Order: sequence, then C-alpha cells, then structure tokens
Amino acid sequence: MTTDLREYFEEYGRAHDVFDTKCIAGFFHCPMLTIRQGKVILLETPEKIFEFYAKLVEGYREMQLARAAISAFSTRPVGPNGAIVDILWSPSRADGSVITRFHQTYNLVSVDGQWKIAVSTRVE
Repeated sequence: MTTDLREYFEEYGRAHDVFDTKCIAGFFHCPMLTIRQGKVILLETPEKIFEFYAKLVEGYREMQLARAAISAFSTRPVGPNGAIVDILWSPSRADGSVITRFHQTYNLVSVDGQWKIAVSTRVE
C-alpha cells in the first residue's frame, strides 16, 4: 500500500507542478472535506472542488511553484478500503529555493479500486 500511495501522491504533486487544476480535482472524492486555518470546508460537487483548487493553484503560480516535493511520507491503513497519509510538503521554485514547508494529512478511500482523497487537513 505504501508504494501505491506514494506513487499516487507523486502524481498529485506533478499535477501541481504544471498547475493542472482539472487533474488535481480528479484526485478527490466527491463530496470531500478540507480543513484549513481552523475552518472545515465541505465541497459537495465536482465544480466546487475545481473552484476551490483553482484558487489554490493560482496562489501556487504567484509563488512561482516549480516542484511540489515530498520531504516526508507515512501511511497507515484504515480498514480494507481506507488509508491515512501524512506528508511534509516542501514546494520549491525553479532555482531550488523552498517556498515553505507544511504538513498535510489525507484520509483516502478506495472507490472501484482507485484511491480518492475524502478529507484533506492542513496541519498548521
């Protein structure tokens, strides 16, 4: 499971690298929750998920994101069809300078054999 999920999140990171909001939105279960800055946000439709991540992607573009690098990765199963993944992200610019570092925790479910992020929590 760890290798499978690591590859999943490497692909998720690459979608950020090229600012592909449609691809990013495809990683999420619908509906999904995101928790950021003490706020719980329910995204109930594919359109709401796309709109939310389009705003984030624009912020990444403004920060000159070149690579969404994973610095630390851990996973644990949650029953037969779920997993929790903790990631330390270290996004960087083209010159290699790190923009920021942050932890994100993801709760995933397997839907028809494909992982989908159901909850994304930004650890402040």
